[in-house]
Amino acid sequence: MIIRSLMTVFIAGLLASGLSAQDEEFDREFDAGVAAARLLDGSEKVARIDALVDYLAASHDNATEVARDAVAVVGSTRIRALQEEGATLMTRAGLVRVQLNRLRRELKSADADASALLDKLVEMKTTSSSIVTDADALVTRSKSVTPAEIAAAQQAEMAKREASLKEQQAAAAAAQQADQERAAQEQAALQAALAETNPEYLNVPSENFWKDQYNADKPQVAEITTNVGTMVLEFWPEVAPGHVKNFVDLAKKGFYDGVIFHRVIKGFMIQGGCPDGNGMGGPGYKIAAEFNDRPHVRGVLSMARTNDPNSAGSQFFICHDRAASLDNLYTGFGKLVKGYDVLDTIATAERDRNDKPLEAKTMLKVTIRDRTDADVAEDR
Repeated sequence: MIIRSLMTVFIAGLLASGLSAQDEEFDREFDAGVAAARLLDGSEKVARIDALVDYLAASHDNATEVARDAVAVVGSTRIRALQEEGATLMTRAGLVRVQLNRLRRELKSADADASALLDKLVEMKTTSSSIVTDADALVTRSKSVTPAEIAAAQQAEMAKREASLKEQQAAAAAAQQADQERAAQEQAALQAALAETNPEYLNVPSENFWKDQYNADKPQVAEITTNVGTMVLEFWPEVAPGHVKNFVDLAKKGFYDGVIFHRVIKGFMIQGGCPDGNGMGGPGYKIAAEFNDRPHVRGVLSMARTNDPNSAGSQFFICHDRAASLDNLYTGFGKLVKGYDVLDTIATAERDRNDKPLEAKTMLKVTIRDRTDADVAEDR
């Protein structure tokens, strides 16, 4: 305790007289304290090292302040390399502080190796002194920086950022390309599987399908005659050819005739095409998704499905109002041309808790025919 008290007084005197971490007096006194500690044993050695820890900690506070001042100076240069050096200085200073605290705890251990801890303390002192030296050098370099050097450094930094941005954009483009290729492979695999199980309904129109059945000069429409009126819908083979072919094929086979709209929600949509009338049935096969950028606005004809994107079959829906939440998640493949009043009648029908109309709204006949001059789009 006497040794520690004397050392504390000595430290206070040195600090009061303007001690810095580089002072020769500090170096001499610290080295003398280390030499004296090496000659001691037991508790006296530990006490002397503990006092030296306090001595170096006080000096290191000065070193940290010098480093902090250097950081403030280099900050005004706006040169990244100098600023990074300043940040490194502060990191080094913080590390020495952590090491000092750890050494102080280790000294209290009954089995502490005092000689080894003393060697560590000497290393810390060297590091602390080098921080001050490096900080002074950094300030000198910062103050000598010219406006031209600052401008050049800023240009270099800007060029570096632009290069980094280009690399990120290239990486993103490559990742997107990889995703597209993977999606194409998955689509091809799905279509191959569909070709094996349902060749007649493969979601890839034959080469002559649109030449034979969807003449561009005489496009076809679907005329849905219901028990509350008639609706006419146009198709979008340019964005969803497989879905249009599937709907046309089913309609021509009479699949939809007599089938009800089993789910209707005002302001959302009307859904039909389930042969069982409960939303659980289908044609016995599935077709692949053809998501596209056509928005689900009022009157859009789109395909119903389960959580599996490639699970559409025969069930479809017609939007009663804008349904943005469905965009790019469901395949729109046509739009209502005439019969918006029929759409409104079905959508606003009284329904049960499962959204099924209390009075059946039935597709009596779905006819695929050529579009005529009378099939002019109504004001929706």
